[in-house]
Amino acid sequence: MHKIFSRSAAAFLCLSCLTAIPAKAVYNSPDEITVSLRAMEGGYIPEDNTHKIYVSPEEARSGNLLHFGIFFETDPATADISSLSIGLECEELLFTKSGFLNPSQYAYSEAKEFTHTDGNVYSSKFKPYCFGRFNMLGVYEPGAFMFQTNIREHSLISTWNYDLGNLDENGNKILTALFFGDASDSYSFLEFNMEIPEGTPAGTYPVSFVTSESITERGSTYISSDTSIPDEEHPGQYISSYAHITPAVQGAEIIIADKNPETDIAPVFRYAHDETPFSIQDFPAETVLSYGGDVLTLQTENLLETFEAGCPADRTVTEPVTLRSELSLSGTPIQDSQGNPAALEYHIGLKGDANCDGNVDALDASVILTYAAMTGSGEEASLTGEDKTTITEQLAFFLADTDTEGRENAVLDAADASRILVYAALKGTGEEPDWSQIM
Repeated sequence: MHKIFSRSAAAFLCLSCLTAIPAKAVYNSPDEITVSLRAMEGGYIPEDNTHKIYVSPEEARSGNLLHFGIFFETDPATADISSLSIGLECEELLFTKSGFLNPSQYAYSEAKEFTHTDGNVYSSKFKPYCFGRFNMLGVYEPGAFMFQTNIREHSLISTWNYDLGNLDENGNKILTALFFGDASDSYSFLEFNMEIPEGTPAGTYPVSFVTSESITERGSTYISSDTSIPDEEHPGQYISSYAHITPAVQGAEIIIADKNPETDIAPVFRYAHDETPFSIQDFPAETVLSYGGDVLTLQTENLLETFEAGCPADRTVTEPVTLRSELSLSGTPIQDSQGNPAALEYHIGLKGDANCDGNVDALDASVILTYAAMTGSGEEASLTGEDKTTITEQLAFFLADTDTEGRENAVLDAADASRILVYAALKGTGEEPDWSQIM
């Protein structure tokens, strides 16, 4: 006897025909299942927020493709039927036919290795989706399903009904779709591309689920599970008995920023004779960016294409020098708060060179004594003639403070001037003085 599949689902991508849920809206229900849109490829995707994707104006000007996935983020016992509608609250972006993926139609030409959520590594020609499993031979199988689709430039209409062919204790087939690896949020349900046409202006473009008051209306968003089982009068038949579950839905946002991301990172000062290697660990492990109206916290090392090698002593430094490792976000240069290129900076100079003229001599000692006298009387003082907030003045203080190396609450005094005079005198006799012995 033929099995009757009366369950169906529809996904509909529209621009204005239905009401789109704002990207951050969430519905509450006693039987809630969370469904979310996540950015997966293209632009920049923050590690801590995969529901947003940032695109630079340069990328938008040349056109760009962004790849999204649909995920379940809770683990109900069954989720056999899904009706999902996805809407855009703008007319600029487009749905692309070539970017739509589902488990049956996407296979690699050769098997690839994947790491399961339990840590095991396996090979498969199929991309892992949340509806899938390992069979008794340890081979990955995507879920079987009935699937129809009609894809246009601005819409996607599809129906699906998943079945992993599970058996009960009596060997009867049970139409339930267990999540692959019991981890619903680790693998996508469906995937699609959104196109940013060339010249799309800066702004925030929500990609949202669509709902209606009636969850049975075509085009609405809902999840349903079939609680029926075969009976003696209808062996092998599956009589539809829907248990509608209103989903919590979370959309995504495409953010095209109208200016470069910004950050300020304090520089690092080093002595020219220092043999300690340059290290990314000299700087904060995380960088806070302001971008597209949001604040992003990123790993600093992920913003660098290159970093300085060696140490200060490898270079012949006389006058103060600056070494820069510039920062970028997915190819977009990062700026500081002054609009200049942001970078990890090493400022290197001769220890004792209080006025940053490239020499360590009696003039430096004199500058320090004047500075100490003025600050002692409550006056504003400067070693270089510049404001104390400038890098030049900060470096000068670091070089002049011969005992505490410019640490917090450090002061310049006659002792620093005296050490510099000793160093300059030894240097004048042709020796190579060692600061550790002068201290």
